[in-house]
Amino acid sequence: MVARDINEPQHALRFLDVDEEPEGMFPPIQDFDNTPLVSLNEAVVPLQTIIPDVKHMVKTVK
Repeated sequence: MVARDINEPQHALRFLDVDEEPEGMFPPIQDFDNTPLVSLNEAVVPLQTIIPDVKHMVKTVK
């Protein structure tokens, strides 16, 4: 970001930095198809110690 961008809204800055995006393709995620599907409630259990109110967030999106 340069000095002229300080007064720009954040959403406008996102469009200005598109030239900094990586051009190559990312490799595929390995072995994801062998991972069992679980409910959203089960998936967020490991996050409960990291993200406050994650259970409330799950209830909100349901």
